[in-house]
Amino acid sequence: MRLVQEEKQWDLERDLPWASLDATRALLPDCRALADALTLTPAEELACSQLLGLMAVQAISEHEKILGVVRDLCWRRPLARIDAGDDVVKLGEQFFKEEAKHSLAFARYVETFAQGRGIDAASLHAVLPSYRARSWSTAAFVLNSLLGGRAIWWLVMITEEESLALFRDIRSRKAEVEPLFFALNQQHFEEEIRHSSYAPLMLRMLGTSRADFLLAETLHRVWVLRQLLRLRRLGRSTETSGFYADLRSVLAKFQRLPWRHRLALVATKIPYVSQLMQPRRHKAIGIELQRTAELP
Repeated sequence: MRLVQEEKQWDLERDLPWASLDATRALLPDCRALADALTLTPAEELACSQLLGLMAVQAISEHEKILGVVRDLCWRRPLARIDAGDDVVKLGEQFFKEEAKHSLAFARYVETFAQGRGIDAASLHAVLPSYRARSWSTAAFVLNSLLGGRAIWWLVMITEEESLALFRDIRSRKAEVEPLFFALNQQHFEEEIRHSSYAPLMLRMLGTSRADFLLAETLHRVWVLRQLLRLRRLGRSTETSGFYADLRSVLAKFQRLPWRHRLALVATKIPYVSQLMQPRRHKAIGIELQRTAELP
């Protein structure tokens, strides 16, 4: 597995067409249901699609970055205690290397998009997802790892399955998707497929419980809702570009809806975001949960 991953790994500079960015194209093209519900103009729908796509890749970047914060507690120390062997350790080192590269690549895309769209990157980051190393949710994963739990590996599984689903959603509509966004997610998809077995391997080797999954699922859902609340900053933004003007209009239309209607939209009609709230929908998660339930 490690040799295959090393042979097939892609290079951040050589294998991505960074100059191909087309800031006039959609990132997540499946916004029709949301556009109809909010009666969005074409410009508002495009801006919404682009913001949701940026939120998706930023969320993946932030999750993969936070794994490095707890790497020692959730990986190196537990493996040393069970004497896992060099092959498993080396495979893990390649896994962490790839995750760090993915985080850098998605972060770079956000910066590249901001430049191409003519907007301030700092203002954009103010509304995009953030997973801080000193946050209470990170502290909860650290405490779980200290107590022998494996919740962080469930979060890794959830993030990987969501990133795979993201590419499957845009793959059938390639002609509508911004070229660099598509290429980056395709490279990410292929590498995630190759190392997607590592998180389940850790859960099985190190031992886990349904309580670990429930903790990861709960923290993940709360984190997603907190990131959505960051979008309220759009209403206070002083940015004057068309991108921000369109997003403020979308936010105003959303806020005018009854609160129950808003919750329904979040739960069912917002591309990628609605799926984030349902980690159990992924087949691989269900299989691993079933395996956990069968443990003595």
